[in-house]
Amino acid sequence: MTALSARVADALRGRILTGELAPGSRLPSEAHLIREHAVSRAVVREALERLRAEGLVRSVRGSGSYVLTAPRDPGASAASVRSGQSAPADQAALLEFRGALEAETAALAARRRTAEDLEELEAARALVGAAGTTAADSLQADVAFHGLIARASRNPYLYAALRDLGPTMVPMPPARIAGGREHAARVDAEHAAILAAIREEDPVAAAAAMRAHLSASRRRLPGPDASGRHG
Repeated sequence: MTALSARVADALRGRILTGELAPGSRLPSEAHLIREHAVSRAVVREALERLRAEGLVRSVRGSGSYVLTAPRDPGASAASVRSGQSAPADQAALLEFRGALEAETAALAARRRTAEDLEELEAARALVGAAGTTAADSLQADVAFHGLIARASRNPYLYAALRDLGPTMVPMPPARIAGGREHAARVDAEHAAILAAIREEDPVAAAAAMRAHLSASRRRLPGPDASGRHG
């Protein structure tokens, strides 16, 4: 990587990790980056290739490059590339953590939820898969859905733990960037199962539905490391 392309990659990486470029949002066009950094197209493309290798962006032919969910630790992405660990593996580890945390959160929400909680959860669920919703807006609604479940648990420690993860808690797989309806339908069905169990005040079913949802999220991550196994 040349010094110029490293400079462009560093600038974009900084904007992603600080949240200026949110998960699901489209990066500035190549032409814009060429003008902004006074470099050639080859330099910009090399910088974008570096960010793709780090798992920070995903390019869609004919559409542009989009921000994926950044790692929680600002240094984790570059470090994972140097160590040979992929960004999907980082996200899989986060989903394992969430599985342990959110299964109990969903169970408590099923015991303690109010009618108002159910209304807000249904509204957030509808936004996740609504037609015409951008990937960035869908991710924000997804984060809100899980945050509302944590709030409905009435446990301030669980709620704080989920809230502090922010948008890094929800993966941004290629299917979500591409706006695939099949992906949206699967996520919606998983959210519906969680919400139904919470509505029925069934903590066992709520915990099971949450575990199933997060396990499915791990399987949707790209690459052999996503599921924790090869092949």
